Amino acid sequence: MTRYRPRRLLLAGTLAVPVPAGVLYGVMFLAGATVEIFGVSWMTAVSPRTPTGDQSVRAGQESQSE
Repeated sequence: MTRYRPRRLLLAGTLAVPVPAGVLYGVMFLAGATVEIFGVSWMTAVSPRTPTGDQSVRAGQESQSE
């Protein structure tokens, strides 16, 4: 059994979708933006909590004086 393996997978995949190129570019852009927004939100949510304002400055000064 012969198996077709294209060298350029992304190009072969985009040619297989029966929509105009402009629509495809728009969908790709929205998908990429959505993934980036999710990534930033995820990293913000799971990041370790750090003190804000004067607390962080004082904590840094205390660790240097030891």
